[in-house]
Formats: sequence, structure tokens, C-alpha cells
Amino acid sequence: MKLSDFENEIKLKHSNWKLHKSQSGVATWIDIMIPNQVGFTIQVTPDNGIGVSRRSGEALEFGGHDEVYNDLDCVLHYLESQEL
Repeated sequence: MKLSDFENEIKLKHSNWKLHKSQSGVATWIDIMIPNQVGFTIQVTPDNGIGVSRRSGEALEFGGHDEVYNDLDCVLHYLESQEL
């Protein structure tokens, strides 16, 4: 799944999730806040895979990714499994 498809899928299926995307070097960062629940920060790096970190608040206390994937389909499935 391409990054644009990932974003569109979230917007279509989960319109209440808040997305913020930024770029830093070759990495794309996506912050996702699920209302009344935990948030996530996703780091997409073309040659190194996709890291997903759980957030307990507005600021990310980064100590390494909680989950690592090679495909955004898997990331979307993981995020959906975390929604209560």
C-alpha cells in the first residue's frame, strides 16, 4: 500500500481520527490521534520499513518503536485492532 492510499483509507474508514503528516529528511512522520484513546506516531522510511509508536499524550516520549512493519496494510490493521 502506498502512503497516499494509507492516508485515504484512514480518511474514508475513520473520519474521526486526526492525522498530521510531516517530512524530515527521507522519513515521513504521521501522527494519528484516535478520539478518547491513545495516539500513534508512524515513521515511514523508504528503505528501513515502518515504525509505530504509541503515544500517551500530545508529546511523544520516544524510546524506540513499539511495532515495526514492512507494509502499510499491516500498520492499518494494527491501528484498527487498537481502536476500542
